[in-house]
Formats: sequence, structure tokens, C-alpha cells
Amino acid sequence: TKSPENQTELKSALGAKYAFLIAIMDEDILKQRELSAKLGILSEAIVDEINEIAFDMLGDILIEDDGEKYSIIEEYKNLILSQKGEYDG
Repeated sequence: TKSPENQTELKSALGAKYAFLIAIMDEDILKQRELSAKLGILSEAIVDEINEIAFDMLGDILIEDDGEKYSIIEEYKNLILSQKGEYDG
């Protein structure tokens, strides 16, 4: 179930990976690579972890891979945009 409480908890649960989610939202591939290196985790593994956390909390994944790049599932873009302003990076 999607609720504002779950959405706020999602951001907290993602921790440092939230910045990676924002980089996907911004289509900033360079930033995704930088964050992957900084975290010492492959991009694919970060996406998997974000999607696992999202599925546990929201019942759905946030990120899809079209084979060329990652993108945010359309119905969750507003959720991420609404929280982006609260992110202090």
C-alpha cells in the first residue's frame, strides 16, 4: 500500500542510494557512475537494492532498465520529484 508514511520511510530506507535514484531521475549517467564508484557497488546492484526496498515498502519497483539506461517508472516520478526538494545531497 502506498501511503505518505511509506513514501517518507522509503527515502530514509534508501539512505545514500537516494542520490542514485535522483541521478536516474535527472538522467545523469555520469553522476550514476560517480555514486556507484563512491559506494563501491555496481550500478546494477544499486538498482536491484533500490527496487527491493521499494517493493518491500510500496509493493512495486521504482526503476526499470530498458537495456540502455535506467528510468523511473512513470507513476512514481511525482513521488520522487516531491521528495527531491527535501534532499540535501
